[in-house]
Formats: sequence, structure tokens, C-alpha cells
Amino acid sequence: ALKNKFISELSGGQSQRAFLAMTIAQNTNILLLDEPTTFLDVNYQIKFLESLKNLIQIKELSIITVLHDVNLAARFCDRIAILKEGKLIDINTPEKVLNKENFMRGFEIDSHIIDTPVGIQIFPVSKTWHWFLSKNRISSNITIDTFSYLRIISLIIH
Repeated sequence: ALKNKFISELSGGQSQRAFLAMTIAQNTNILLLDEPTTFLDVNYQIKFLESLKNLIQIKELSIITVLHDVNLAARFCDRIAILKEGKLIDINTPEKVLNKENFMRGFEIDSHIIDTPVGIQIFPVSKTWHWFLSKNRISSNITIDTFSYLRIISLIIH
């Protein structure tokens, strides 16, 4: 059982959860978390962030966290700040902050934003995407259904 192990014997994900439990045990009103989902697989990333949302409601906590996965941030955060080189680009709700202009200003990359059943999802688009469109004589103004878009993106990535 995990209760008989030293923290140094735990996996990355197990130690992340153990550190969160230790932090919660301190009965603080504010949690500062730096990349809390880093060592977690997708299943545990979702469970971990769902647990944080529950803690916010049950214990009336405020949580400030750094998440580099913009789609997890869009799904679980009430407010998002985009920073570039230490300067604030924008701060507000995910729906107001996560837009093409802010992505260009903050990350110098184009993006496509799709509304999904779990909220908005962002698909960063590199110059490779525009190259792909031009090489295949596809207009960048075309509308691609979500499934085809995801399939095309996965082909480019691989």
C-alpha cells in the first residue's frame, strides 16, 4: 500500500497527489500550484482537476495554478491569465481570454477555437499547417468539420 512508502518511492503522479494531500491538510484558504498535472496521465489529469474544482466548492478554497495545457485550463479554470515574458497579455474568463488575437500576442501562433460539449478547445496552428494548405491548394478560409480537422492535425503531427 502507498501509506507505507516514502515519498521518494512514489511515481511522479503519486507524489503529485501526495503533495496536494499534504497541502490540503494544512487548512489553507489559498493554494498555489505550479504545473500540478505534469507527471499525470490524461485520466489522472482530469480526475486531479475535477478534485480541485470540488475542493474549491467544499472548502471554499482559492487556487492559483500554472497550467501550460491551455485546453485543461479552458475546461477547469474560472479565470485565465496569459503572460508573455512576465507581462500580462489578458486576464478574464476562458471564453473571453482564449481567442486568436491573444494567442498571436502571447504565443506568436495562429489558432482555431472550437466549441465542444466540455467547453472551448484551442488548436494551435503552426506555419506547417499553412504550408500544408498551400501545398495542397486548399483555401485557408474553408470550414472543416471537427472530425476531419482533428484527423488532419494528427496526420501533420505524426
